[in-house]
Amino acid sequence: GESPNFGWWPSMEPQPPDEASSSSTLYYELLGCPKTATEEELKKAWRKTALRLHPDKNQGDPTAEERFKRAKEAFEVLSDPAKRKFYDQHGEEGLKMKEAFDKMDASVVLQAFTHSSWRVRLTVILVFAVVILVFLLFPIFLVLKVPPPPPPPV
Repeated sequence: GESPNFGWWPSMEPQPPDEASSSSTLYYELLGCPKTATEEELKKAWRKTALRLHPDKNQGDPTAEERFKRAKEAFEVLSDPAKRKFYDQHGEEGLKMKEAFDKMDASVVLQAFTHSSWRVRLTVILVFAVVILVFLLFPIFLVLKVPPPPPPPV
């Protein structure tokens, strides 16, 4: 039988890949080169793709600029050995998440906290308080010696 999908529950059926796929081969496909391409082959593929997709050569195409930017992004990632390795392991979404976390600092987190609703702030404070209680107070109670009860009267 077919399992119900309530709209918010992820489907268990395999989904066909699309351009937004986090597949780690999309950038290679955009440049038209294999995943095993050398640095020189990547440069050659980029030059060829850039000439083909350049907005000046495709003035009647409204999507030309976006496709050119995507191909440029692909080349920038694949031409950097560290980014390429991470992309090959985690795909485009993983790379974008890593870059977002790398740029994040305490001021961004603090700003997000101060601009959130009172419910979110209260929840964060309560969770923080529970964590402090568990990790700080609980060990103290473990090491405190409680005197044994007095023996019953005879």
